[in-house]
Amino acid sequence: MGLRTKSELFIDTDVIALHLEGKTDLLLKAASSFTCYTSVINASEIFSISSNEDFLQKCKKAFLGLNMLGIPYRYSNSIGKIFSFIKKKLRI
Repeated sequence: MGLRTKSELFIDTDVIALHLEGKTDLLLKAASSFTCYTSVINASEIFSISSNEDFLQKCKKAFLGLNMLGIPYRYSNSIGKIFSFIKKKLRI
């Protein structure tokens, strides 16, 4: 088991989205005070709302100070179903 410190924080999608909307500076405060993590799922949720290249670049910058965690096994089945649905819709 790895050594954990009390200065680690998991950042959820809502905090990142509010930062991108300019509604809070909580993300910046957290990143300056803690070792921050988010997940691939959270990042995917944020990137899915990218409507243009400028906003996509803004999204990428929001993740610069965050560590990225992989996808837990329990999500694998759901993600597989989503990929299957997309392939059927796009006829890939």
